Amino acid sequence: MSHSIIVGSTLEDAANVYTTIEVLKFTKELLEELNIPLPNNDTFSSDNLDSLISWYTGIHTILTDPSAFFTNSEQL
Repeated sequence: MSHSIIVGSTLEDAANVYTTIEVLKFTKELLEELNIPLPNNDTFSSDNLDSLISWYTGIHTILTDPSAFFTNSEQL
């Protein structure tokens, strides 16, 4: 099974992904610092926010770091 993600490769797209990462980090910190009771919806759990942060960080790396990809000579 494969999944496709359509994200543009303009500077604005990369900036939007980076901003999303920062908003997710801020949200996680805010929830932890203020000890805000979370709704019964698991979408806002710390683990789920960590997972989203990790996913968006990977997308940002794909968009901005060409060294994240193997070249033919580097593949095993």
